[in-house]
Amino acid sequence: MKRACFAAAATLVFSSVMADSAAAQYAHQRVFARERVEAQAPDRGAFLKVAKWTTLMGSAAALGYGIITNREADRDYDAIEKICEETPERCTRLTNGEYADAELEARYQDVVRLDDRAKLSLTAGQVGLAATLVLFILDLPSDPGTEDIPYEPRRLRIGSRADGSLQVGYTLSR
Repeated sequence: MKRACFAAAATLVFSSVMADSAAAQYAHQRVFARERVEAQAPDRGAFLKVAKWTTLMGSAAALGYGIITNREADRDYDAIEKICEETPERCTRLTNGEYADAELEARYQDVVRLDDRAKLSLTAGQVGLAATLVLFILDLPSDPGTEDIPYEPRRLRIGSRADGSLQVGYTLSR
């Protein structure tokens, strides 16, 4: 009889331990599976944080390149104008609008290409800044956080004025 009770108790304890172990293993598998799903799912917040700063830096680079290229085109065009002031015969134009001097026409075409690059780069920078603004707005927290706590000043206020006189104030509530 003692053996039967002991065997029953041992079986009960063993099955309870095994059930707890199986439950713990099942819970561990569920947590691990959830972590694996969370690791696979992209985090929208992290993506927006990276995207907004990346577009900001890209836009700044495009704008910087556009400004530098525009200034270079302006300097080259000023050099062409200076040549035209010093030697006006080199600046005669053909019927199609090109300079008669081949070297001067090549310099002018370089200026036009630089100016086109500057326009494209400045436009890309402006579009990038608009996209950055949208990304910053999308990344604003949607949770309003804590609710506002209204300021309620003390009813009786005692203080001094700038001239040193005593000031007493009392607030009446509605």
